[in-house]
Amino acid sequence: MVVQDITRTALDTYLKALRLPLDVAKGVLRPEEPWAPGVVFEQLEVNVREAAGRLTRDPVLLQQASFQRVRLEQLEKAAEKLARAEAIEEQAERQEQRADEVLVEGTAKVRQKAAKKAAVARKAAAAREDVVERRETAAERRRLDAERTALEQQQKAVAAKKKAAAIRTAAQAVR
Repeated sequence: MVVQDITRTALDTYLKALRLPLDVAKGVLRPEEPWAPGVVFEQLEVNVREAAGRLTRDPVLLQQASFQRVRLEQLEKAAEKLARAEAIEEQAERQEQRADEVLVEGTAKVRQKAAKKAAVARKAAAAREDVVERRETAAERRRLDAERTALEQQQKAVAAKKKAAAIRTAAQAVR
């Protein structure tokens, strides 16, 4: 048993020493998810523990290797789920972006149609105003023509009265 304890302790110390540079790098980089070099080293660690456990027939090393292997499998599953989730998230972002583009395009088309309708409405209103103005101008012209005609008739009547008055005055002077 003591030999197995010494072997296990030596192996643990050796693996920790080998892992130290990776742990330092991981501490500096601070990756949010399982770091690939660390996972690879842990797989190597599992294989080394398992091989050493078989060689020394140490059940503790074999059990540690088994637990570590289960942990790695769980990490792999978690990484796969994370990758799938990221893919779904990216797809959702692309769909959202496309929906925004479609919305912007649709909004632009609606604005264009509204602008065209407004332009047509302005032209129609201008045409109606033009027609109304022409009608008003024609009516004003007819009114002015009628007024002119009435004034001309009044002038003729006044001239005729003056002429008649002049003739009466001349007729009274002759008598």
